[in-house]
Amino acid sequence: MKLMGFDNVLCLSPHPDDVEYAMSGTVKKYKDTKFEILVMSLGTKTDSNDGRWAEVNKFWAGWKPEAVVSLVQGLTFDFSPPSEWTSFMDNFFKGFDAVFGPTHEDTHYEHKLANEIMWSFARARPMSVIEYRCISTTHAWQPNMFVPLTAHDIGVKRVELCEAFESQLDSPYFTAEAIAMFHRDFLSYKKGLEYVEQFRIVDHYTKD
Repeated sequence: MKLMGFDNVLCLSPHPDDVEYAMSGTVKKYKDTKFEILVMSLGTKTDSNDGRWAEVNKFWAGWKPEAVVSLVQGLTFDFSPPSEWTSFMDNFFKGFDAVFGPTHEDTHYEHKLANEIMWSFARARPMSVIEYRCISTTHAWQPNMFVPLTAHDIGVKRVELCEAFESQLDSPYFTAEAIAMFHRDFLSYKKGLEYVEQFRIVDHYTKD
């Protein structure tokens, strides 16, 4: 089964664990869509960067079909303008039907920057642009696409997140309660969907 008919999707992950936390259930549900995850940093300034890249690879290890994970080398959010990121992506990432990234309505400035880079990358391509909800997304952002997950899916996702991202276990958003709350939406719940991953379709181009 393909997600919205997409063959190839690029997912921008400003930090290790952003895509995994936000949409790994969707990646694993739609096995006939190829997802490539671009990790744009080894973490924030407050992180101990040792092992963060290894944590991403540990999360996806053994998943068949494998999500392709890439790491940006030589670019930093602090010193590289969006134009340099866009030029890098233009050269190395081609043939995608859609790009997923964090929202601009976010309290983390690097998530906002990744959103700007996403739009620059998609500017001249007939490519769908879809935002995913992050843990720091504000209430100003409103989703309009929901991917249902079961209670079992959430339990598995929580275990896989905690086993892979050991450096983040002290973070409040890695508790079982926080992970469950992140995946709840009241209107979806009223329709019988207990857990969902949330997205906003901003620009959508159908496949021929």
